[in-house]
Amino acid sequence: MHSSHRHQRGVAVVIGSGSVKCAAALGLVNVLNRAGIAIDMLVGCSAGCLYATMLASGRTTAEAAEMTKQLWTSTITDQHNRRAWLKAAFPRLFGFDARFGLRDDRLVMERLNAAFGDSRIEAMGTPLFLTATDFANGNQAVFSSGRAVDAIRASIAVPFLFSPWPIDGHLYIDGYMSDPLPVGVAMREGSMKPDLSTAEKFRAAMLAAKSIAYSDSGSGTFLSTTLFPKLGVADQVAGKSRKVRGPPSGEPVAAVVARGEAEIGFQQVSELLHVPGVTFVGPLPAELQPGFSFA
Repeated sequence: MHSSHRHQRGVAVVIGSGSVKCAAALGLVNVLNRAGIAIDMLVGCSAGCLYATMLASGRTTAEAAEMTKQLWTSTITDQHNRRAWLKAAFPRLFGFDARFGLRDDRLVMERLNAAFGDSRIEAMGTPLFLTATDFANGNQAVFSSGRAVDAIRASIAVPFLFSPWPIDGHLYIDGYMSDPLPVGVAMREGSMKPDLSTAEKFRAAMLAAKSIAYSDSGSGTFLSTTLFPKLGVADQVAGKSRKVRGPPSGEPVAAVVARGEAEIGFQQVSELLHVPGVTFVGPLPAELQPGFSFA
């Protein structure tokens, strides 16, 4: 049983936020390529969406590095939106709304459309997931379908610099605002999914859970040493929590959940998506993600 789950594991590359520094992920991909290790999934957040999409669409790392010179430069980010400055100075006269942004995004969109056109996320050669933040409630959104350019533009919408981007009637901003490196929740397939939309509901779900599993990586350390204590549930969950040693000597948290050995599992979102036997519940509430403070 253990070996069959391990054979089902794939390799996911998660490229978090970090502006042009996200290009460092290309070096990691080169190492994987030289080792003959195939990438089964790509996840991007903020500027990481650019590189995840380039790689998912079949570009080589050399091509992606060259495209950086067109897609993410000071020429693009320094395009001032003069009308936005007037809106900020004279809101009653020029109007001030949720689409406010100090930078003109026309060149950004021109370059993105030139690079990706009407390519769709679900049609990429490698499964692709792009994250952004819902402007209305701060929750993380994970795009697994739709026009890639729209998801990228949404995820790089740094608040006040670039205006929020509309997709299907909702406005979205930079994926970093909800989670720079997404951590998510999974349960065994067929289980009733708890409501994790707020910090209080998440806390209640942790108290109600019969068993909890989290990885021995940074996400698990954050849960056990920071999140659970701040929620005031550290003592209550200690006796029903399990730290799972990850690959290569161990296994993913999702495998433990799939076998029914833990009711709820935590790990990076990319490690929980499309794993046989588990259901992805969703990301942590925005106010509980690493890098956020809460009462």
